[in-house]
Amino acid sequence: MMDERDRRYEQRYQTQAESLQLAQAANDIRLSAMNEFRSALTDQASTFLTKSEYQAQHQLLIDQIVAVRESAPTYMTRKEHDITFLAQQRDIDDLRSSRDQLSGKTSLSGAVWPLVLSFLAVAASTASVIVLATRH
Repeated sequence: MMDERDRRYEQRYQTQAESLQLAQAANDIRLSAMNEFRSALTDQASTFLTKSEYQAQHQLLIDQIVAVRESAPTYMTRKEHDITFLAQQRDIDDLRSSRDQLSGKTSLSGAVWPLVLSFLAVAASTASVIVLATRH
């Protein structure tokens, strides 16, 4: 009976020792995974932008935005654009009308010159006939 108890204690001890080894192996694996995760976090953190770097870059962007806003033309609303566009269209229509009127005057003056020259020719012939008639 003592041998039986010793054997059971020995089995229990062996089982506990094996369980402890398995638990230690599992714990080592878990700790190894945690260390790898910490290492990955450390590597990742080294690529992060520091606050001072961020502030410097952010200020640079703000300065660039201000410069663009100051150099860019002011923008119009749709209503302002439509009003300006209509005014420009009226100006263009006025210029076209003026051009058409000048074009008409030019064509009229082109027709008047031959008439004036014809009148002068008739007047010169009449004058020469009168001069010749008075001499004889």
